[in-house]
Amino acid sequence: MSPVPKPLGHVPDLPATARAVLAAHPPPGTVLLCALVGSHAHGTAGPDSDLDLGAVHLAPTRQALGLFPGDDSHSRIATVVGQPCDLSSHELAPALRLVCGGSGNLAERILASPLLVAGPAAEELRALVQGALSRRLVAHYQGHFRGLQKAHLRDGQCKSLLSGLRVALTGLALLRTGRLETAIGPLAAAHAPDPAATAALVALRQAGPKDAAVPPALGARIQAQWPALLAALDGAATASPLPPAPPNVAALDDFVVRQRLAAARAEGA
Repeated sequence: MSPVPKPLGHVPDLPATARAVLAAHPPPGTVLLCALVGSHAHGTAGPDSDLDLGAVHLAPTRQALGLFPGDDSHSRIATVVGQPCDLSSHELAPALRLVCGGSGNLAERILASPLLVAGPAAEELRALVQGALSRRLVAHYQGHFRGLQKAHLRDGQCKSLLSGLRVALTGLALLRTGRLETAIGPLAAAHAPDPAATAALVALRQAGPKDAAVPPALGARIQAQWPALLAALDGAATASPLPPAPPNVAALDDFVVRQRLAAARAEGA
């Protein structure tokens, strides 16, 4: 049985919530897109999970061109309709450099569906990032998975065990199919060695706090999958339909330049 993502009934209008957070804590410049990311997007949220919002913004032209171009990222924590929200936004050029280098976090953010806030250039940006996915991403997913294994061995928590499993399955699905999938339900059904154990772990997380202890038998079933998942990531990387490196770096560069020039004209910079 595949796990069912927990509904967000306590946040009735996600796009309005995202707009409210962005209005209260705006990144510098123009927001190109904003999406639901993190545990609520993955179907792995518990009662104590924040609402994670991931955005990409275009810095004001004078800031981008000046001596001190500002920070690459913008992070804020807010509460909307009683829901803690964690906003993280990356400036366009650094975000795309990270995608080219194999950042799964930025690729997942930009390709998340559905978008909660979408500017006029959002779909072009998403198409370009889809075309930039490459086998460089395997290092991100392998490294993140290994890090979460170590975290779980230290803390024994449900959250770290489930997060590690989700990361491994997302990496495996991406390398096998060339498409990003972050929802635990479809991932478990298509790629998990033990879908029933995954469903039980998701149910445990959805019902309790992130630091809930994992029953020993269930923990052993999930940990028994770790070597097979790491080996599967290696094998999938070798046979992946993804190119070894992003083939469209010039198109990404052209997109950034066009966005900067359009912003400069609009700002009268």
